[in-house]
Amino acid sequence: MRKLIKSLYNSVISFVEHSGRMYNPNSIEYWQVVIFRTIFLMMLSVGFAIYIPSFIYAVSCKDYGLAILYTFAIGTLSFIFFFKPISLKTRTMLISIVLFFLGTMLEISHGPGGTGNYFLMITVLITALFIDIRASLIASLVTLCIMMSIEILHFYHGISWEYLDISDFPYPHWAITNLNIFFICVVFSISISMLIWGVKKTFVTINKTKEATITGLAKLAEFRDTDTGMHLERIREYAALLARTLSKHEKYKEYITYQYIDDIMLSSTLHDIGKVGIPDNILLKPGKLDPHEFDVMKGHSEIGKNVIEEITNKLGDKSFLDMAQCIAHYHHEKWDGTGYPCGLKGEEIPFSARIIALVDVYDALTCKRVYKEAMPHEKAVTIISNEKGHHFDPLVTEVFMQLESYFNEIRNKYEVAEFGKNCNN
Repeated sequence: MRKLIKSLYNSVISFVEHSGRMYNPNSIEYWQVVIFRTIFLMMLSVGFAIYIPSFIYAVSCKDYGLAILYTFAIGTLSFIFFFKPISLKTRTMLISIVLFFLGTMLEISHGPGGTGNYFLMITVLITALFIDIRASLIASLVTLCIMMSIEILHFYHGISWEYLDISDFPYPHWAITNLNIFFICVVFSISISMLIWGVKKTFVTINKTKEATITGLAKLAEFRDTDTGMHLERIREYAALLARTLSKHEKYKEYITYQYIDDIMLSSTLHDIGKVGIPDNILLKPGKLDPHEFDVMKGHSEIGKNVIEEITNKLGDKSFLDMAQCIAHYHHEKWDGTGYPCGLKGEEIPFSARIIALVDVYDALTCKRVYKEAMPHEKAVTIISNEKGHHFDPLVTEVFMQLESYFNEIRNKYEVAEFGKNCNN
């Protein structure tokens, strides 16, 4: 029994974590999705537990309308919750409509002060959490209108309740209760919206700080090698273009998320951070390196890995620099196992490093360096194509070949920005 409970618990946690995988964990959208999934998974679990005895009780009392209402509500809410191709906002709006309907029907069928009130109030809270303050205030107003309308209908004998003595709940008391509920809902809407606004502001600051830190760190290597021009900017765009296209491939559509694309754009700029540890006479040598010098140059991948590792050790757990560390360490590995520093082969090489391996070579070929002139785009494409399955991941190379004209457009864009100093026409 304990194993079954643990298995169910792990399944729930996995489902909740998976639900936010398409978002940046440092964003309010990510946490809205995770909280939404957690709340409604729990609600549905409790709902199903309550539904069976409630359905049996309603049928035994020949209250078939209530039995149908419960069945409709639990079925519709489950469908909306698990139906994938809709956004969080749309999902919340649909669930709100169902809860409004359920609350209204329970108010009409069983009178004020019952479970109908709870469903109506829950709607206000979820719209504040998962849509915005305007939707929540509208929900509060709709709740008040529903409850006041039911009061008026009862006053004019439009509806009545078999099990409720209205003398125990006089109309003035009813009206005051409705207004209290309305103002409580408004206060909750404003409070939740202010909280979300504050969290959003914090996340924006965190993301800006993260990007500024990585960019500043990456510039250290670029300042050492001024001939690389806008190398980091180009690498970012090339990597994002490849990753976005690969995310549509069957093999990687579950692996490459929006967060992955953001991470590889940012992390790619640190691929050569290890060059800060390479002596100038080797890094800036205007010619081919001899074997000893090349061995020293190859050390930049280990230096880069160690530099980033020092930071990640301080941060602890999984950090946004994990991908950057992989890229810095492994972006000179080759698909056939002849690369460095570890001689990894095929899919042993981290996928992010396989992407950067290709875009780094393309940029190195097509842009001027201290030791060579720039190469025409067409020639660079031919070289990369010939290295498919040798230097580069075959699938990454195939996607590059589909996108090579876009790579050339990006290259030309930065060539104009640099006034033609580094790149060949």
